[in-house]
Amino acid sequence: MHRSLHSSLVFLALFLTLSLSSVFAQHIVSRVSVGDEPRGVVVNPYTGRVYVANVHSGTISILHTGSVIATLPVDTLPFVVAINTQTNRIYAAGCNF
Repeated sequence: MHRSLHSSLVFLALFLTLSLSSVFAQHIVSRVSVGDEPRGVVVNPYTGRVYVANVHSGTISILHTGSVIATLPVDTLPFVVAINTQTNRIYAAGCNF
């Protein structure tokens, strides 16, 4: 009986390892063209919108369901973008050269 329990545990560990690796695997679903040199990305889990900071374009691309729905100009070269999910406000941080 000890050997049967050991075999069952080994099988369970192998099964969980293989199944969890496929759950967390990353793969490309689609490609979306945004501005020049995209850097920072943030997702609002409540609206499903994705915000991309485009450094050389000086813009923030807003994506929803796999396409760009708006492009916002900003006063800086945005390197990162952040979101306050409670107010749905986005913030861009960067620099001006």
